[in-house]
Amino acid sequence: MSKVNALFHIVFATKDRRPYLLDSFRDDLHKAIVNIVISKKSYLHSINSVTDHVHMLVDLNPTVSLAELMSAVKAKAHNWLKANQRATMFCGWCSGYYACSCSPSHKDSIAAYISRQKEHHAIHLFDKEIQKMCELWNLSYHPEDLK
Repeated sequence: MSKVNALFHIVFATKDRRPYLLDSFRDDLHKAIVNIVISKKSYLHSINSVTDHVHMLVDLNPTVSLAELMSAVKAKAHNWLKANQRATMFCGWCSGYYACSCSPSHKDSIAAYISRQKEHHAIHLFDKEIQKMCELWNLSYHPEDLK
């Protein structure tokens, strides 16, 4: 039997990065996303969000593409939010996402970083964070990417 460890740190945002993800339903949204990831035979090590974006650390099943996973997460989380009376302001996700494969040796530090998002974003702006991630991950950055 094949053994694969395909860890990805994934970040995606609300449409126009509007503050739609509220504390009143954040934990339930995270649980819904966990179930979506499980439905794709993958494992979600860590998830957290602030009002305008979500971070996940996912061990992706080798039979599922990253694009397939993110399409399912965004579509089904969108449907969950639209059906939730507490999320009436939500009007969608941005069109893209950022993702980077991660070494298993960094799993714990990335999970810790994800768990500290509220404190982190009290100090650091999201735009600057994404620019820094793009530099670290060797990805191109454009401010319109997360609209």
